[in-house]
Amino acid sequence: MILSSVPVSLLRQYCFCPRIPYFLLVKGIQPVETPWMKQGESYHEKQTLLNKRRSFERYGLDGNIRIEHRVSLRSELLRLHGICDAMLFKDDQPMAIVEFKSRVKTKLNMGEIIQMAAYSMICEVEFGRQFSFGYILSGDKGKVKPVSINPEIKLKVLQVRDALIAQCEECLLPDSSASILQCGQCEYLNFCADRL
Repeated sequence: MILSSVPVSLLRQYCFCPRIPYFLLVKGIQPVETPWMKQGESYHEKQTLLNKRRSFERYGLDGNIRIEHRVSLRSELLRLHGICDAMLFKDDQPMAIVEFKSRVKTKLNMGEIIQMAAYSMICEVEFGRQFSFGYILSGDKGKVKPVSINPEIKLKVLQVRDALIAQCEECLLPDSSASILQCGQCEYLNFCADRL
């Protein structure tokens, strides 16, 4: 299977377990909706509504700031596309990505950092300006955590993208390093005969 562009959300999933993109893209198996998937959708809807009346002080920003939700992004050059949760604009210029996470995040996992960096990289190419940071908005109170986007993480984004593309071209079930806890959360567990 030839993959011309990689969905950014699958970069995060690949970091969680490389089998998830395999089952979705190579095998065409759509995930069964789980309770935590519904919870995540509900959380996103709630935060979108709340953001309409929140100030931008929580981001440490002032001035002419606005937020747009569910922004579609694509870069042919990077072979990446997706819909970010939100984007901040200052004086009508795009300035930072905002990703929503339902649980309060004191520490981000690699997949979440890669997802944020990938969206920021697309913006850099498409808008021709530096996106050196983004924000994670998490928990019921919308706690904001800044995320720095450095050259090392940008390289990691490209490495994960290339590994995912190669996996699709090979059409072979990849090994999984997922823990028992991760497998217990996975909507594709029933397709992994060698797990648990």
